[in-house]
Formats: sequence, structure tokens, C-alpha cells
Amino acid sequence: MDQSAAAEKYRNDLTDREETLNSLRETVDSLLDTITVYENLPSPDTVSLATLERASGLWYFDGTLIIHSGSLIFHVFRGMLAEQSSILEDLLSPENLGTYDVFDGCPVVPLPHGSSEVWYFLAAIFKPNSLDSLLKSFDSIAAIFRLSSFYKVPVLRRKALVLLSSVYPSTLDEFSHEGLSPSYCRDQILPVIQLARHYSLDWILPLAFYRYCLEMTHTTLFCGVEYGGSQILLSAPDQALCFEADRVMSSAYRIEIRQRYRARLTAGCDGNPECRESRLSEASRLLDQQESVSEILVRWAPESNSKLCPLCLEEMKR
Repeated sequence: MDQSAAAEKYRNDLTDREETLNSLRETVDSLLDTITVYENLPSPDTVSLATLERASGLWYFDGTLIIHSGSLIFHVFRGMLAEQSSILEDLLSPENLGTYDVFDGCPVVPLPHGSSEVWYFLAAIFKPNSLDSLLKSFDSIAAIFRLSSFYKVPVLRRKALVLLSSVYPSTLDEFSHEGLSPSYCRDQILPVIQLARHYSLDWILPLAFYRYCLEMTHTTLFCGVEYGGSQILLSAPDQALCFEADRVMSSAYRIEIRQRYRARLTAGCDGNPECRESRLSEASRLLDQQESVSEILVRWAPESNSKLCPLCLEEMKR
């Protein structure tokens, strides 16, 4: 090869190398631009968590773990949770925590439960001195019972179960209308039955069904009640059971009404015609009603023009 040919080949090689370098530069610049764009994009997890509400009373500045449930995040301590049960210990093991997202330097553990249930459950663990005040409503007891059953925390489960059983006792000696908390009345009786059915708490059911039959109407029997954002219905066999119980109880109470209102109610009643006539009038009015047992008796009030003597009136109000 002569000198001119060699020089030409060298120039062509330089040109090819320069084109290759330019192509590499363009590729690198494109990659750098892409990296810059992604660096400036906010993390989806960071955005979603940063906009969530910090749980009142359960956001500790020195917490080591973030629990995420619904619209709430909780900043708590891994060690205290892990001590509660083997399930929580395994869930919060270092190996598992390494697979979760991190927010503010803490692993974020999502829980598949409602935020209010998780709040009650964590409050029962991290605020033990306030446990008695927490367990004042069916909502709180049910939440703590469900989650302590789910995560196998026997101490909390037992505490919630004892309180629930005290409101729905299994013996007549323990039963008292006056002892029933208003928090468990009416719309929450059906959720109690549902909870007892689901967890086989059979000793809860007799009084729960009795109270449901007292409180229910035909609408609630067949359409259920709204609770926790959803409609709760009895199963078909339980509906049939309650319908038959209501029929039997209504019949028994109607017999009692006939017998009771036709006789003197108290030893002190002088049996004057006006009092007797008022008793018969009240009996007819109640027997004509088609509502549930509770409408017949529990919400009884005398007519405005009633001539019942004071002694009979007081006795009938009991």
C-alpha cells in the first residue's frame, strides 16, 4: 500500500471512530436527561403517604415503624408490636421489613383492615392504661376482638370477650335491662349477632336474639341495618328464627296484656270505673297495634286523656 492510500485509510478510520464517539455521547446525554427527569419526579409512595393523616395519639416522634391503614398512618414501635404475638413477630421480622417501602427512614407496613379498627387495636397495645376507657362501645370492643383474634393476641382478645359477654350474659341471674349499655342498643344488636355467629360465640346469641326480637321491625328483619358503611342482614335461617320468635313473643305478650289490663294492677287501686275503663282502653289500643313487641310494650306511654289512677300508672310504666 502506497503512502496516499495509507493516509486515506487512516483518515477514514478516524472519521468512523469520531462518529462512534458522537453516537456514544448522544446516548449518554439521553440517559443523563432521563435520569434527571426521574430524579425530579416525586415518589408515588412518598406522595401518597405524605398526604395521609397521622393517627391522633399514635404518632410517636421516635417511632421505628409506620403502619398504614386506609387514610391513616401510625408511627409506632416495632419491638412492642412484635412482643404481642408470634404472628406479629414474624410479620415485623427484619427480613420481612426489608421488603417494604421506606418513609422518613422507617419501613411502611400496610395492614388489610379498616383504619378505625387498627386505631383501636394499636391504642389498646400502646396505651394500656387507657384500655378500660377504650372498651366502652361495641365498635371498640369488636375492633379489638377481631384484630386480636386475627393476630393471635390472647390477652386483648380475652379482655374484649369478657366485656362483650358481660353485656350479653348467658344466665338470667346476670341479666338486667338496667345494666345494658346504650352503646349496644338497636342498630348494633345485629352486628353483635353477626360477630357471634362468625366467631362461634354461641353463649352471646340467646340474649342478642331476644333483644333483636324486642327491637326489630319487619323492615329491619328483612332489610337489615346499615353499619360501618354497609348493609348487614341476618341469614335466611336466622330471619325465620326471629320471625317465629316474634310471633310467639307477641302472642304471649298479648295474652298478658288482656289478663293484666282487665284486672287491678296494684293492691292499692280502688278499682274505680274510670281507672278500669282506662285500663281496658289502653289494652285495646295496644292490641290493635301491628308493630313489633318493642312497639307494644317497651315504648308504651298512656293516652293523653288517660284516667288511670296514679298507682296503676306507675306500675304500668315499669
